[in-house]
Amino acid sequence: MITVGDFVGFVLIRALLSKSLSIGLKVLDETILVKLILDGNNETAGIIAYRLRDSKFVFIESPCIILASGGASSLFSRTTNPSETTGESYILGLEAGIELRDMEMIQFHPTALCFPSCVEGVLVTETARGIGGRLYNSNGERFMEKYDPERMELASRDIVARAIMQEIERGRGTPNGGVFLDLTRLDSNMVLSRLSDTAKISQTYLGIDITKHPIEVTPAAHHVMGGLVASNLETMESSIPGIFLAGEICCGCHGANRLGGNALAETQVFGKRAGIGAVLRCKELSGCKYKFSDSRFKKELESIKGILGPSSTKRCSIYEIRKSLGEIMYKYVGIIRSAEGLEKAYLYIESIESEFNRCRKSLNNYYSFLHIFECYKMITLAKLIIQSALHRKESRGAHFREDYPYEEAALYNTSIVLSPPCSVKKVSVE
Repeated sequence: MITVGDFVGFVLIRALLSKSLSIGLKVLDETILVKLILDGNNETAGIIAYRLRDSKFVFIESPCIILASGGASSLFSRTTNPSETTGESYILGLEAGIELRDMEMIQFHPTALCFPSCVEGVLVTETARGIGGRLYNSNGERFMEKYDPERMELASRDIVARAIMQEIERGRGTPNGGVFLDLTRLDSNMVLSRLSDTAKISQTYLGIDITKHPIEVTPAAHHVMGGLVASNLETMESSIPGIFLAGEICCGCHGANRLGGNALAETQVFGKRAGIGAVLRCKELSGCKYKFSDSRFKKELESIKGILGPSSTKRCSIYEIRKSLGEIMYKYVGIIRSAEGLEKAYLYIESIESEFNRCRKSLNNYYSFLHIFECYKMITLAKLIIQSALHRKESRGAHFREDYPYEEAALYNTSIVLSPPCSVKKVSVE
């Protein structure tokens, strides 16, 4: 058996890229989806995309689209995900008419590096605790004894993350806003073998030998368990004929609490189903029958460009807006929630949205529209997550309400539908 330690993702991406190039797969680099286009029968006609290299909007005709754009963990200031996981495809799918469910169910990984900023959020894999790593607060206490005395550091992610956050909030955190993960009592060769990537990063950026000194870790947003609903689980086709879903964008695989180590199975199983479903539909239709007119293209572009705002002299910093949004989401919509905190977050984000809408957004480089577009959709998605979290008056899985600490007897999903006005409602679990 061949293993690659704690950098599996990198190896997988490299292998997939190599395979894609070898079979001549056409890749549209630096091109982003900005709108799903439907025909007169409410079926898939294609997409409007934005090409960064020349700042052009393009229409791509297709009877089939597979949405596999990942999650939205970058809504939070601390995340294990890359900055591109901004979640706009959740909103694009919702706008097309696909149901969005359980967006309050967001998993936080218990252990990510918390400083310096260049490595903040870098994941310290579950293996660190699996091989015997221990968690200590700033008082030197092995605090998991208080929260889960039987499993200790091997408790489920939600319990460990919540325990760490409670220690930090009660003043027993480290100077950089975390707790200590200690591997020093373990065999150093084994640690360096199993955690080679973590060891290299810690040595390079922190100047720490993890076999001799503990490292500071903190919870970070990791995985969105809610998402767009696939109407046909055999093909992963949504309620819109021709739009298929795969990976973190779709809802239902993990329920309320995701187990570690199964991301690959999820993407392989549902990715294969979506791929086969899309191919069969394309064969059945023998190509795209919809032809995009210039008049519709202009109409769609007008609505897309509307997010640039009025011709105001007031400017805003997209960076500052995203930074504020992330801090608000992490503080009030993170691991431990309450009605008071959620309502406060909603008001803050409405204020941010108002500022965003009033000011003029500058297009001063190729990436400007991308950042503006992402920020616009992130604000919308953040509000929907808060509404869903307020709607679920119980604690279940990754969703913990300190004002409703127990599970309700009935099982239900929180469903978001676009039909005006956009609203959240309970749907019984089938």
